[in-house]
Amino acid sequence: MARLPQPGGDVGSWGDILNDYLKVAHNSDGTLKDGVVAESKLSTTVRSKLNQSSGAVTDGSISTAKLADSAVTSSKLASGSVTDAKLAGGISQAKVDGLADALQDKADSSHTHSLNDLSNVSVNDVADGQALVFQGGQWGAATISSGDGTGATDHGALTGLADDDHPQYLTASRGDTRYYTKVQIDDALGVKVDTADSRLSDMRVPTDDSVSTAKLCDESVTEAKLSSEVQSKLNASSGSGDVISVAGKTGVVTLDRGDVGLDYVDNTSDANKPISTAMQTALDTKASATAVVGLVGNQTIAGVKTFSSSPIVPTPTTEAQVASKGYVDTAIAGIGGGGSTVGTEVMFSSLAGANDDAKLAALMDANRNLTMKGKTLVLDEARDYTFTQQQTLYSGFSLRGPFRPQDQARGSLPIGNRVRLRMTGSPKGWFIAPAGVNTFGISISNLSIDGNDNSRLLDGSSGVIWTSVFRDIAVQNALGVFGSPSQKVLFTACSIDGWWNINNVQNRAWYIGGSDSFITPSMMLLDSPPELLADNQFLAEFDYMSKTIAEHMYVTAEGHSAFRFTGGTYEQTVTITNSYIEGRNANTPCKGALIRIEGGEVDITQTWLAFAMTNPAATGRNDGGVVHVSGGNVYIEGCTYRRANGVAESVPFVYVTGGKVRIRNIRGSQFSGKPVVRQATAGLVDADDSVTVVTD
Repeated sequence: MARLPQPGGDVGSWGDILNDYLKVAHNSDGTLKDGVVAESKLSTTVRSKLNQSSGAVTDGSISTAKLADSAVTSSKLASGSVTDAKLAGGISQAKVDGLADALQDKADSSHTHSLNDLSNVSVNDVADGQALVFQGGQWGAATISSGDGTGATDHGALTGLADDDHPQYLTASRGDTRYYTKVQIDDALGVKVDTADSRLSDMRVPTDDSVSTAKLCDESVTEAKLSSEVQSKLNASSGSGDVISVAGKTGVVTLDRGDVGLDYVDNTSDANKPISTAMQTALDTKASATAVVGLVGNQTIAGVKTFSSSPIVPTPTTEAQVASKGYVDTAIAGIGGGGSTVGTEVMFSSLAGANDDAKLAALMDANRNLTMKGKTLVLDEARDYTFTQQQTLYSGFSLRGPFRPQDQARGSLPIGNRVRLRMTGSPKGWFIAPAGVNTFGISISNLSIDGNDNSRLLDGSSGVIWTSVFRDIAVQNALGVFGSPSQKVLFTACSIDGWWNINNVQNRAWYIGGSDSFITPSMMLLDSPPELLADNQFLAEFDYMSKTIAEHMYVTAEGHSAFRFTGGTYEQTVTITNSYIEGRNANTPCKGALIRIEGGEVDITQTWLAFAMTNPAATGRNDGGVVHVSGGNVYIEGCTYRRANGVAESVPFVYVTGGKVRIRNIRGSQFSGKPVVRQATAGLVDADDSVTVVTD
């Protein structure tokens, strides 16, 4: 229960006790809280006046005498509240301001119109039987019918039309393309043959020499169609007559083989026929059956044989038989490697698959459920790799690329051996930890990553990554590296080390939580231009992170902010040390706070903090200082603060609206006095004389 501090007692804590007592009835700005003063606490005089002022105006209680002149305005009256009954008799329109002008030129609720009321209608010289028509852009009188008035019986009587001048009538002058004129039809028929023309008869006789081969149907010329002379010659040539002589012999003829040109033919059987000289010559050029490899059968072949291309062999069934590469790769994959190996490394170039995604997925699937995972996948090819599909990590997964320290596409340009991340579908990471379980022993190192606005290295999940290493990684143009605001990456006992360059971040470099981890690169460059991140965005966020150190970072927050800390508990510190955190320079600074601390325990030591707070309203937040603290327990020691150009010395280095902040040994650069620490009534500040503390 809150109480007042005891005089002479409560040493070291009387301030906290007094604040707790005052907070029972007061807001942080010193004003009374709503509802703390009950009516019973008021004096009798005040309660009497309060009760009198609470009476409502009863219906019918306001008389004419109660109304001040000009007091009844439109804004005081509810719609429909002034009825006829509420108006005194004899009030004329002139008594109501503006009413006469508003009713001027208005018609009565019941009225009629005549043709003369229409200002654009001409009624001069109107005759009986004429009607009002719209013609030529104006209204006028016109004759619609003639005769007895039962209808239009004479087309010529219609204004502007001759007797035959109707759209449904076709005239040569009208030229309607839907119809042919008589002249056109006569001309077309003039070149046609009459149906009675003899030339159209099937019985017409062709002229001499007019029937060519093409005109005749197949087999249409029978013997009966031939002349008798042609038939006689045909029969004589068909062999139907007697033989007169054979081979120059007449009478009883006996023929030998010479008579018919077969001098070299005898009755030798095929099996006994000799081989010709030409055949023997050809056979002499062929190898002996014992000197060639047969298609079938068993043979023993001596000597060294060199093949110009690899032979294709079946799956071996005994240990003495040759094995194909595919058989060997499958066998190695079965023991946790996949592809060709050098010691404990698997070469990416040896993996089978249609593309880089397929190769990586096949290896990871082969290794995922193995008990022993001793292989490291090496990106060994001198080319860029492209990955579009997310892969789920497993304990023991190890990946190493041919690391090249990569600049942000300036002087050195991105070089070969990059890993190009082009995730398909919704934004996602190349890898993701399994949900709901702990994953151990991951090693990802030596990568030069080129991403896009749909890709990051690692997606967060409800699973925790334990005892893992991320080393020597450059990431350009990606959505981020670790996690997102929708799902942070949880690290426990992990190391982020080596040389890092995270540039052109398009959302956040990381959104991480967890504990017991070291972010201790030899150097880390963290940067993104203002056209990629909005004024109110952060380069990185720590959410419920504890017992973790981050150092050796050079952070450039141009326009946007650098770090945000949320959540966490006291005495489980996240330490930022030995780093440079700034807007780009004194002329292109961060517009709001460089760092916002909203919870947790955070130490910032031995760090350069510079170039911020030029336009904090642009962030849409309530940034009040280069470091804005609204919660948590914060220790800032040994830091240097450098003002941006145009930022007054009075702009706070640290602004405290909540939590507790301890400040020691601050150095001001470009200051005539000391850096300012501003304390709101809700915040607690313990500072030495290296700063000037002001309170709201």
